Amino acid sequence: MTERDHRTDKSESRLASRRMILDAALDFQAPALPRTVNMVHALTADRNADARAIARAVLTDFGLTLRFFRIMNSAFFSPYRKDILSIRFMVVLLGLDNTSKVVASVPLLHPEEEVTAARVMGMCLLASEIAGELGAVSSVIETEAAVPCAMFASLGHVVLASVMPAAYERLWNTETFPWSRSSFKRTVGWQPAELGVRVAMAWNLPMLIRECIQPPDDISRLRQEKQALIKTVSSIQKILFCAALMKNSDELQLRLADVVKKVLKISNKRFSAVMKGSIENFQENCPVFDRLLRCQGIIDNLLI
Repeated sequence: MTERDHRTDKSESRLASRRMILDAALDFQAPALPRTVNMVHALTADRNADARAIARAVLTDFGLTLRFFRIMNSAFFSPYRKDILSIRFMVVLLGLDNTSKVVASVPLLHPEEEVTAARVMGMCLLASEIAGELGAVSSVIETEAAVPCAMFASLGHVVLASVMPAAYERLWNTETFPWSRSSFKRTVGWQPAELGVRVAMAWNLPMLIRECIQPPDDISRLRQEKQALIKTVSSIQKILFCAALMKNSDELQLRLADVVKKVLKISNKRFSAVMKGSIENFQENCPVFDRLLRCQGIIDNLLI
């Protein structure tokens, strides 16, 4: 075999591997915690249930939230390609019975058995909690858009951690933030943002979410509100990964926090209050993920 033939074989092998990973990613069904599933079932069993209460419960679980987004942004429910970002609106459109059926269709997550994926899902939920609190104190971004965008900004990481847990865990244990593109490409064949966008497109997730997963090269072309949201979500995501992957990350976290404060025009005191309140809410609303992230040292490494 010539050197050229050998290079061709390696290239074809990499392409086949990428296709296999993409196929697995597209078939991926994000699981939900039994606790949250039971909570939503109990709410939908009440014929006088408040859609807002159901939405709040759904948004405490990555798997449930993703399931609603995939169904409600499908061609059947969104024939005019109108993006739906509000879980509350999705619940209203579906009705209580169909909402209960959607919840029942989600596989169950056992964090003690799927630590790698559960850890990243927990970080996504904490990111959405922070984004929601920031939206509540600033008029620059809308909470209803910020929450799902922050939750799914790391979709590629969740998918890779789920379909390739061993390889992802090796990267987690050997790499520091920020992970280099070459490391992911070399190890698993995909960059998380690249895979996340491919999956989000296939599932017809809203364009705004896709732009938060992989921001455009020239973000200045976007409307000011979009720029602010993408910068905020990206900074929150990096703050959390920074706390997870680096022991001496204070300086970097402070720089990222400064980006958020500047974009949203909030004070140091207000930002610190948001972070503290978000962590407290996360502990109350997502106790299973809270315990996992605390065990991993992620929450303790966050600057408040």
